[in-house]
Amino acid sequence: MINKIIQFIKTNITSKIYFGGDRTEGANNIKDKTGKFASEVWEKVAGYLLAAFGLVAGLAWNDAIRALIARYYTVESDSLLAQLAYAIIITILVVIVSIIFVKLSKRNEKEK
Repeated sequence: MINKIIQFIKTNITSKIYFGGDRTEGANNIKDKTGKFASEVWEKVAGYLLAAFGLVAGLAWNDAIRALIARYYTVESDSLLAQLAYAIIITILVVIVSIIFVKLSKRNEKEK
């Protein structure tokens, strides 16, 4: 009799407490949550990798623009004039790239 009670508790009550239903329903629920979690992790990792590559590209452009200024302007690279020229060039470049991305984003939303 006690074995039947224990078996009943294991099959009916325990599965409903842990899984919110029968065991197969709970196992599927756990698989769905695990799959969603793995998908979210991969999305985050991809985002971080893209940000890292963006940083590397930004640093490369930083050096290229500084070399360009040093080549065409005969001012010292640490002077105030060189730093202002660099800041102006970077600001213009960022504004142009931002405008392009906003237009592409709006076009992409319209297509959906």
